[in-house]
Amino acid sequence: VTTLSTASPLPFDPMVGSTETLRVTLSANSAGAAPTGSVTFTDGSTTLGSVQLAGTAASSTAPAGGSASFSTSSLSGGNHTVSAVYSGDANYAGSTSPSASVFIMFAQTILTITPTAPTIKINQPLQVAIAAASAAGLPVPTGSVSLYLNNLLAPATNLVDGVANITIPANTFQLGNSGILVKYSGDSDYTLVEMPLTITVIGSGTIKP
Repeated sequence: VTTLSTASPLPFDPMVGSTETLRVTLSANSAGAAPTGSVTFTDGSTTLGSVQLAGTAASSTAPAGGSASFSTSSLSGGNHTVSAVYSGDANYAGSTSPSASVFIMFAQTILTITPTAPTIKINQPLQVAIAAASAAGLPVPTGSVSLYLNNLLAPATNLVDGVANITIPANTFQLGNSGILVKYSGDSDYTLVEMPLTITVIGSGTIKP
């Protein structure tokens, strides 16, 4: 009979993109030889990878057993349910560990809005570009950006190469200042981000570039 421990993740609550190491120990109710075989680590139904078990033979003070460690940086942000499966060998039966919950913290992106304080005439459309910066070692953010003025002002616009270009039709805003909420949806690596944007609408005159 073999018993596989719950996968122990280190470090706890890591940031997305960082290396997470999962470790399990195998206990065999036997005074025999060192267990061999492999241990496969999974995230739900997804296989993360397999490693060879480092087995130890029984001694006068301890039964046979072993351990296995697997490191990965591929876990996306959010909650994961990881477990491990020991293959067994000619002497020992296979076994499956209890599942363990691992939370990977999302990375933070910085939004840059161009222009930073738009001024338009009453009969002009509003054109803005929202860029989401990538964090070190991570891919360019995906997801979408939406604009809100009380209610939804502009439907979600997908980022392309980290940038969403949005046009709001002319005569959408009243004269004066309007406060808009810019909302980035986040993706599998980056968390949701919100930031304000003030639009100034004038009736006539010259708009500074």
